[in-house]
Amino acid sequence: MARRTTYYVDVGDNITMGQRIGMIKLGSQTALILPKDKYILTVKEGDRVYGGQSIIAKRIVDN
Repeated sequence: MARRTTYYVDVGDNITMGQRIGMIKLGSQTALILPKDKYILTVKEGDRVYGGQSIIAKRIVDN
């Protein structure tokens, strides 16, 4: 069994908020890099997240 990540989009594709862009399979992990000044994390180290259910970060709204 190979551990892997699969993607449903390609480089240059436009995506919308909430759209599924891929899946982490069989215990693989990934690094998500977000600009610190534009997002607030809603999870902390050790939390379990679930694809299509867990909100990882919220975008800071500029007023």
